[in-house]
Amino acid sequence: GEYCSIGRIPAFRHFAAFRFMESLLFTTLLSAGFYYFSYVMGVWGADRSLKLSALVALVGFVTLPMLPFWMRFFQKHRPKVNVNVFCSKVVACGLVAPLLLLLPRLGASETTAFFAYVGVLQISLTGQTFWRANALGWIIDEDCQADLGRRREAVFMGGVALVASAGRALGTVIVISGLAVAGLDVVGCEENCRNLGLDGDQRKDCVNECDEENFLRQPDSVRNYVQFLYYGLVTLCQILCMLLTYSFPIYGARLDALQEKQATIFKSIASIAPLRTEGKEGKGSEPPEPPEPPG
Repeated sequence: GEYCSIGRIPAFRHFAAFRFMESLLFTTLLSAGFYYFSYVMGVWGADRSLKLSALVALVGFVTLPMLPFWMRFFQKHRPKVNVNVFCSKVVACGLVAPLLLLLPRLGASETTAFFAYVGVLQISLTGQTFWRANALGWIIDEDCQADLGRRREAVFMGGVALVASAGRALGTVIVISGLAVAGLDVVGCEENCRNLGLDGDQRKDCVNECDEENFLRQPDSVRNYVQFLYYGLVTLCQILCMLLTYSFPIYGARLDALQEKQATIFKSIASIAPLRTEGKEGKGSEPPEPPEPPG
């Protein structure tokens, strides 16, 4: 059907591959964060919750200043700038992020290193939100121009959502199943301490001791696997996203021709719209007589 039809469009297949890798990247990054704090940094309880909240705040803090830049960048048509190449270079800057995880070897804390890693990664990927919206728009515009009158925006959006969901599902499987294979062995501390009938500070101390035992009982393979997710898998996804952005086929003369044709179509529609409005209003005709009052 329609999904098979859009699947035969090379630019859409290229874009779908990008969305799959991007979804895999973010799912792995977010899903493994809890385990990084717990089994690499050795943080648990209220301290872990506080640092996770601070990490979310950091992401928002580094994202907000980038939004005006990217909005201004994509609002203006830049015929001499290959947007795909520019955005891929910004993503490439984020490849230095894994090196920041090595800062503890120079005396920095694990928390500082991980926060710096996430901050740099987020800065390098913020522009991709704008790029993918434009890239999908270019694909849809080309499809509409190939067959005037055909509108398949919903089909394209559905196809992209399906691919992105597959990437997120794979990321979750990789994190959870990989940890199980690595030998993750945890006990539900809240439930155990509740079953012991403890309350107040005693229950809090029980949970903290249980969390510490959970950390200490894990084999080295668990810590190594979590680190692999960030050093290896996330970095690989970054590289593939960069390459797919760089090699996206709609750019240069092809993009200029697409935008020029779109502008011509919109001008034609704009010139026809007033005539249709005048026809519907019946310009020059007598106004209808008011209805007679009842009775």
